[in-house]
Amino acid sequence: MTDKQAFEKVRDRLVNDAGEIIQLVKQVRNSKDWLPWFALIRILMPIAEAIGDLIYQDSPSQNLVRLFENELVKYKPNYKKVAALIILIFRHSLVHQDEVRSVASQNRTIKWIMSFDLPYQKDHMEIKPDPSDPLVYRIQLDLTQFYQDLLDVCKAKINQPTTGAGARYEQWRELDIDKELIRNKNNKILNKARQELELIFSFSIS
Repeated sequence: MTDKQAFEKVRDRLVNDAGEIIQLVKQVRNSKDWLPWFALIRILMPIAEAIGDLIYQDSPSQNLVRLFENELVKYKPNYKKVAALIILIFRHSLVHQDEVRSVASQNRTIKWIMSFDLPYQKDHMEIKPDPSDPLVYRIQLDLTQFYQDLLDVCKAKINQPTTGAGARYEQWRELDIDKELIRNKNNKILNKARQELELIFSFSIS
């Protein structure tokens, strides 16, 4: 797989999954009291992480931080100011607890606002004080603008591919448990998975 093809595949998933949901939401947004905010951010964050991994090939969190600070910042300067906060609020919490959370430090709290499409896109990544509490600030994430920014990064990388992205994409497709256990011999999930494979293979042989 070429580097260009790797970014094309990520772009296609972005458009075919998140893009289609955005279009469906736009069709019903005036007739619904609730929109699937969490479903969209659950789709967008892993795709953002995938883009970061193709470019930087570091740890998952660092891939995201560097994507925000080096790539997405071209579209909105505040991405760099709140990169780690966005990951803690929207990525880690949804992946591990299925709930978006606030972040607190030094007796102050950062909360979140999710918005969708016009006229809110202009406030994407803005940090605003809460008018009802001077100790609270809110980061706004507009789902449609985040989607568009990720799409723009993909398009840019398709035209200027990152060296090694194609090979990295191929690595995503298969996990070699034996190789992983050389690096992480005490990993409980990997060891259990190998035991399960051994059991499956023994049945197949017999």
